[in-house]
Amino acid sequence: MAKTILRLGFVLTIMCMMSCSGERSTSNGTWGYVDRAGKLIIPAQFAEARGFSDGLAAVKVESSWGYIDRAGKLVIAAQFSEARNFANGLAAVKIKDSWGYIDRSGKIAIPAQFSEAREFAGGVAAVKINESWGYIDSAGKILIAAQFPAARSFADGVAAVKIQGG
Repeated sequence: MAKTILRLGFVLTIMCMMSCSGERSTSNGTWGYVDRAGKLIIPAQFAEARGFSDGLAAVKVESSWGYIDRAGKLVIAAQFSEARNFANGLAAVKIKDSWGYIDRSGKIAIPAQFSEAREFAGGVAAVKINESWGYIDSAGKILIAAQFPAARSFADGVAAVKIQGG
């Protein structure tokens, strides 16, 4: 009995992970979107899909990432090698080997110049320059110099950072 309950809990957890995020996998391995009633509202047609934020969602079309609106229309062409969610009106995108940020129209807001980039939180984003992490504002101005081996996003005014030798 205990094993059955444990297995059922595992199955329900996996099902929730697949559907609670608003993204749903189909048998052919493509992604679409469902509403809270489970109705497929954007057909499964994407190689990968992220959740909606700021009204747009990053989707992978073949081998490139772009963004769709809630109607499923591709509003920013699939042209990026990687893409993150929008936050504070900007999304981190990888262009060739570097990360930068675009605005909701798809225009480059902060040129691709970082080794890695995280989503904005509270107007600040963690970026990796060479092998160290620092922070920029939404204009791309460095607020905290790249000096940490690892850094997380800000939340409630603070961010976790790894200190070398600490």
